[in-house]
Amino acid sequence: MKVISMVTDADVLKRWKYIAQDDEKLLILIGGPGSGKSSLIRELTFQDGWKICEARELFDDEFLEIPRADRPDKAIALVSAAIHRLNARVVMIDNVEFLFAPILNLDPVAMLKKLSRECPIIVSWRGSLSRNLKAVFSLAVFAVFLAVVQLLGGGSLESAYVTGLRMLAMTIVFIILLTTTRLQDLTAALVKQIKIPYEYAFMFTAALRFVPDFIAESKAVQEAQACRGLSTKGNVFKKVINYMSVVQPLMLKSLGRSETMALSLELRGFGSNEHSFMSNVRPKGRDYVGIVIMLALSCFVVYLRLQDLV
Repeated sequence: MKVISMVTDADVLKRWKYIAQDDEKLLILIGGPGSGKSSLIRELTFQDGWKICEARELFDDEFLEIPRADRPDKAIALVSAAIHRLNARVVMIDNVEFLFAPILNLDPVAMLKKLSRECPIIVSWRGSLSRNLKAVFSLAVFAVFLAVVQLLGGGSLESAYVTGLRMLAMTIVFIILLTTTRLQDLTAALVKQIKIPYEYAFMFTAALRFVPDFIAESKAVQEAQACRGLSTKGNVFKKVINYMSVVQPLMLKSLGRSETMALSLELRGFGSNEHSFMSNVRPKGRDYVGIVIMLALSCFVVYLRLQDLV
C-alpha cells in the first residue's frame, strides 16, 4: 500500500508500475477539498481497463439493516462483489471518506488492503491531517490578530500574547476533541456522564454534524452561480452584493434540510424521556489516569501562578 499527496496522472502511472508488483495493490491519493482528486482519477479512466466508482455505490440501503457487529465481514463480501461486477483491471474508488462513517462500523484501510489482494485498487481520500493543519494555521493567524488588537487597544505586551495564546489553546483543544471523538460518542457522553438534557446535547452535535454539509452546499451554489455568469471580481462592496445571490439559495436549501430533519426526528419519537445509546462511553482506567494527570498539572500551574513564579 502506498499513500501519496495530490500528484499528476503521470506520477500515478509511474508509481503504479511498482505497486502492481506488490501483494497488496492499493494506492491512496490524498488531497484537500477542491484539490482535483476526482478530476485526476477521471483522467485515469482513459487507461485500458481502469474503471471508476463512487464509494457510496458499493453499498445499498439494506446494508444498514445488518447487525452492527456483523457489518465489517458483510462489507468485505459486498464490496468484493461490486468490484468484480465492474470487470476492471484497476478499480478507482472516489470519495472513500464515506467508508469512515461511524454508522458503517468499518475499518476501511484494513478492508481495502484485503480487497486489493484480489483486484488492484486506487482510492481518493481528502484526508484529515491537511484540514486540521489548515484549521490550526487559521486559528494561529487569528490569535496573532487578536493579540495585535489587544496591544493597539492599550494593553501591555504580556496581556496581548497571553490573550492570543489562551484563545489558541482553547480552540486547539476543541479541534482535537472533534478529531478524535465520534459525534455519537460525544452525544452519549454529554447525556450519560455530564447529565446534560438530551435535547441540548443533540442540538449541539447536530450543529457540528451539518457544518461540513453546509460548506459543501455553499461551494456547490457558488459553482452553479458562476456557471450562470456570476462574477466575484471587483471591490469589497461589489463582492458582498454578488454574494447575496449565493446566500439566498443556500438559506433555502438549509431550511429544506431543517424541515426534513425535523420530520425525521418526529417520526422517530424525538422528545421521549427514555434514550438508549449503542456507544459505551463509561470512563476506563486510562481515562482516570489522564484525568488525574491533567488535574495535577493544573494544580501545579495554579501553584506557580500564586507564587509569582510564572
